[in-house]
Amino acid sequence: MLHLRRRWIGGLNAFNETIQQHSLRHGVKLLAVRRSVEAKTHNLQNTTVCSYNASIVAHKKTKRWAHVLQLIEEMWIHRCTPDQYTYSSAISTCDAGPSWSYAIALASQMVEKEIEPNSVTTSALISSCSRASQWQRALVVFESSSRSSVAISNAAMGACVKASRWSSALKLSQRMWQEKLEMDLVSFNSAIHACDQGGAWVAALRLLSQMEDISLQPDTVSLNAAISACSQGQRWAAAVHLLSEMPAKKVVPDLISYNATMNAAKAAKLWPLSLHLLDQVQGSKITPNLISFNTVLAACEKSGRWISAQQVLRQMNENALPPDRRSWTSLVACFSRGSKWMEAHGTIQELRQMRLQQDMMIIGAAASAYQRGHQWLFAMEVFSQVLSLNLQPDEQLYSSVIAASAMALQWETAMSLLQSMPARRLQTTSASCAPVLTALLEAKHWMKALELFNKPGLAKDTQMYSRMVMVCEQHNLVELKQPLLESLVHDLAASADQQSLTTLVAGRSVSRRPGARARDVPLSGSVPWRPYAKEIRLMEHILETAVQGDPASVCDAFESFGLNMSGTSKAWLKLAAGEKAQVLVAAACCAPAGLMLEIGTYCGHSAIRLAAARPDSRVVTLEVDPVHAIIARALVEFAGLSSSVQVWTGYSRDLIPFLANRYRDSKGTFGFVFMDQRGSRYEEDLASLQRLSLLREEAVVVADNVLKPGAPRYLWQVCRSGAFDTEVVRVFEFAMPVEDWMSVSVVRGGTTAATAAFATPSELEELSQVADEMRNRAQTSGGVSFTDWSSFAEKMQEGLHKHGISATLDVHSFAGREKGVQPASSQELTFWKSRGTHPVLAMFLILTSSYKDSDRFVKSSQ
Repeated sequence: MLHLRRRWIGGLNAFNETIQQHSLRHGVKLLAVRRSVEAKTHNLQNTTVCSYNASIVAHKKTKRWAHVLQLIEEMWIHRCTPDQYTYSSAISTCDAGPSWSYAIALASQMVEKEIEPNSVTTSALISSCSRASQWQRALVVFESSSRSSVAISNAAMGACVKASRWSSALKLSQRMWQEKLEMDLVSFNSAIHACDQGGAWVAALRLLSQMEDISLQPDTVSLNAAISACSQGQRWAAAVHLLSEMPAKKVVPDLISYNATMNAAKAAKLWPLSLHLLDQVQGSKITPNLISFNTVLAACEKSGRWISAQQVLRQMNENALPPDRRSWTSLVACFSRGSKWMEAHGTIQELRQMRLQQDMMIIGAAASAYQRGHQWLFAMEVFSQVLSLNLQPDEQLYSSVIAASAMALQWETAMSLLQSMPARRLQTTSASCAPVLTALLEAKHWMKALELFNKPGLAKDTQMYSRMVMVCEQHNLVELKQPLLESLVHDLAASADQQSLTTLVAGRSVSRRPGARARDVPLSGSVPWRPYAKEIRLMEHILETAVQGDPASVCDAFESFGLNMSGTSKAWLKLAAGEKAQVLVAAACCAPAGLMLEIGTYCGHSAIRLAAARPDSRVVTLEVDPVHAIIARALVEFAGLSSSVQVWTGYSRDLIPFLANRYRDSKGTFGFVFMDQRGSRYEEDLASLQRLSLLREEAVVVADNVLKPGAPRYLWQVCRSGAFDTEVVRVFEFAMPVEDWMSVSVVRGGTTAATAAFATPSELEELSQVADEMRNRAQTSGGVSFTDWSSFAEKMQEGLHKHGISATLDVHSFAGREKGVQPASSQELTFWKSRGTHPVLAMFLILTSSYKDSDRFVKSSQ
């Protein structure tokens, strides 16, 4: 009690200071009220407490706090002692604006007069502080209270939620649960709303479960807050589940329910789901608002679904709801992502005719569209518009305009823009510098490019180095490439691992050093993760343990290193080894004569295996990461296959057109293609190869990881478009107890050129988004556990199966013939052909079933 008295007496002192500092307006008002009350109560010596309380309650309803304070003063003058109810009502009246300090003073007066505050008084005081955004004072009052109650705890939670102190609110709710207070609907709703603020979706679902445990029915507020928490936590499936459960819980979804779920779908880039939810809203008695439409437009924007965005805009007009700037920004951004610069330009012109004031968001989206369409003049036009409107251009706008100018080989304009960024206090980034470097190199201004690249303070990343090295390789700029690689090793590789790479960059040949001992293979969690540390240790392990000039020995060393890695995708070594190597080599041996193309070299394992399996062909392999390319070249040389394997650095979208100019002949270029890059690029790269006539007739195309992380759009193309004969092979991932698929496709005769676009079902588009999210997660420092990979592969398999895509072969169930027996008897070929199997795939099936040991297969093929 003494502690409480001290707390509240301190509040009284603060009250006195507040009164002294109060404005003249409030002082005059109090004086006028006092005189009025004195005149009316001159003869009220015998007025009872109940009469005063009734009068205070009447003033409470109209929030006339000044009159209430005067009435309490009169009570003391007339020796009518206020009770708990008097103070509770008075404190509740002082809950707005500057009057909160009077609530503190009243509470202090209670302590001074030795009137014990009850839960109603305390909760009213906390609520008063809360409404005045004094959440810290509210918590002080809560901690000072002599007893715990639901009302007091609810008030304290409400104060924290109002101040967006969601973690404090959750701690209070946990305290209530542990103290076994009878939490009511207000308690849970406040706590779940706090979860919404912090994106604490797990806690929100736990609170709903606790409500169920005590048979407390959630209402619309409870479930809406939980859905929003799932949305904030990027758990769209949980949000959709909660929405679907509302009818079963006898709760009617409202517009907030649908908007929150659509927002979850937007965050997950699930535009079909957003459209479906919007259709549900329009099919019910609920009228969608601007937030509803803009949320769906933003979902379409993230996936570049410009046709769907146009349909949503038409629906807005049908609902007499004019689009706002955000709506138009999403539409222009959709056109940009869909590479529809003309449509974006038309929209910008339409907005000008409408005299709609454009902001940086719309202008930035338009500039991005012009960049993708290589329309540098239009990009410069919108940049000038920004300056004329006295807007501050941001880094994104600069990057788009610079890139558009650089792509048009307007390097002087691009350079001028780049040099003006520091004056506007903008940081030059890889996105703004890399296109200028490429333009300078294309224009053969080598020294200007090198000068820009060596500019102090320029942040250099893998993308910038990759672009620089790519152009140097294509133009044979050896003198420029050498300092680039030296800088690359210095900037990107971990300091403890630079020595091995420095030796390679210096041009010294790699060879085995007799007697030297390779470093131990690091296991997951044994050493801190550093860029390229794993790949450098892999190279050192191979150089110290494999036999130089022996491809099979080098592949063995690759795999022995990989088998010692464990834990997550960050430690795991991504190789097409084990059963995958069996499929890869068998498919390569069935391919027609011609060059072999690999997209995704990594450290060279598959390139070495392919070159050894087909000594009559050469392997052209593409790698985006310049450090990986350095290591791959070194290990290819160590395996004795430098004349059979050529490694090019750069992105596949940039290199494939280059390959057309360098390698194409009248019969097409590649008889075999192995895709092992990012799965979301498979169908685009395949389309480029077809469009540029780089595939020979009956070329064999193998794609890895089409189940895990997955390539749903690619599988739909090769399995259902009719342009390919395809087998989908079930395999185990190398050094990971998880199922994966590889696809083996043969280009049908007459379809080596690009086939017409074959629309992918929306459900598979959603699955592709999920696959990309898993890919990105695998690249984080934590990686993905093998258990999570296995669960993900099962869900991916279910999604593909719904669209008729399943594994057609099972490598680990092939009949075990004697290893090394020569395959391909006429009876076997006749058997497979009788089943309608393409002759090339028939040969592949026979070879795969004959050679379960991929290493022996490599040796026997030589």
